[in-house]
Amino acid sequence: MSCDSPRTVLRRWPASRRYPHFNRALLAASLKASDIEYLWRGDLGGFRKPASDSRNTGWRVAAFRAYADFMLTDEFDQIMKEMETIADENRIALMCAEAVPWRCHRQLLADAFLVRGWTVRHIMDDSCREHSLPTF
Repeated sequence: MSCDSPRTVLRRWPASRRYPHFNRALLAASLKASDIEYLWRGDLGGFRKPASDSRNTGWRVAAFRAYADFMLTDEFDQIMKEMETIADENRIALMCAEAVPWRCHRQLLADAFLVRGWTVRHIMDDSCREHSLPTF
């Protein structure tokens, strides 16, 4: 892991059949050996259903529309407050099985963090890329 060595890693799905080294216990042990905390946060994850009265109809992909709907909830606001508390003490990294952020709800999370004044970088292979808001 690069991008200024995160101290806390957050992830929704704690298992992988294809890559067992990403299973919760093995990943937590591996990260701990590098002095990095593993924190499972299922509440941040995708795989949601769009609201029947969605205001986010500009999204062509239903999964992104569903996550954008979730971002309008009080639950999401509370989660963001919790993330700010964690990030005040630790540099955090979000993990997902999807390698590129533009095909993942992490893109929307990155937008939410960026508009709140966070520095957001995407770890991709051996490099980092600064996040920027989409131009739509």
